[in-house]
Amino acid sequence: MQNVRRINANLKHKVMNITKIFSTLSLLILLFSCNDKTQTKKSNEEIPSTGTSKNDLDADIKYINRMREEIQDAETIPNDIETMRRISASDIVLMPESMQPIVGQENALNMMKEMWEAIDVKIEYHSEEVKVVGDIAIDRGWAKSTLKDKKTGTVTTGGTGTYLWISQRDKNGVWKQTHVIWNSRSE
Repeated sequence: MQNVRRINANLKHKVMNITKIFSTLSLLILLFSCNDKTQTKKSNEEIPSTGTSKNDLDADIKYINRMREEIQDAETIPNDIETMRRISASDIVLMPESMQPIVGQENALNMMKEMWEAIDVKIEYHSEEVKVVGDIAIDRGWAKSTLKDKKTGTVTTGGTGTYLWISQRDKNGVWKQTHVIWNSRSE
């Protein structure tokens, strides 16, 4: 509950910078140069990849793009904590602007649940770059959100924020987010 109070205080203090709360994972999150229908199709299946050829690199980038899409869908009403659980590593680190890092999957998921109890979120992620080097992927971009306070019904345009997500291929070859960093930016 303390996280909700801290988040609500942040929302009131920095209404125009509200997107900093969601990149969350974000998640979130969408599409840049690889923008065909096969990449934007939502799927719950986890696709392992070896990353050893050009085809594998393309498959990895498609998977990272699809992860971003799934995060966007999960963070937007109705909230889907299980998608967030599936795409995040057990030792994930969230680094929200103006807050202490949140370490560990259960802590991150609890923060998301508490946030969703206080606000409804609509978010759009727009990737500017996806880089894959071996078993590490970096997704960099921006997000725009609209928030609705569940108590007051007040709707706020959250402004624009930037994100940097780092994912790592796990021992089964499945990409998982390990670090989610977000900040506000002037429009």
